[in-house]
Amino acid sequence: MIEGDMSCIGDAEIATELRRLHEVNAELLEALKCLTDQIFDQEIMIDWDDKQKALAAIAKAEGSK
Repeated sequence: MIEGDMSCIGDAEIATELRRLHEVNAELLEALKCLTDQIFDQEIMIDWDDKQKALAAIAKAEGSK
């Protein structure tokens, strides 16, 4: 939306969309954290590479390495 023709899009609409995406990102991050916590606490089987990808995504979202 932001990268397209912005001639008819106001700052308020852009800000609203960014806030919406921020909220969705926070919800997805929380869900991923819950999943990885369950994996470690309950020994749920998951491919090691997938587990590492999930942990890397969490770290990236939180601003870590």
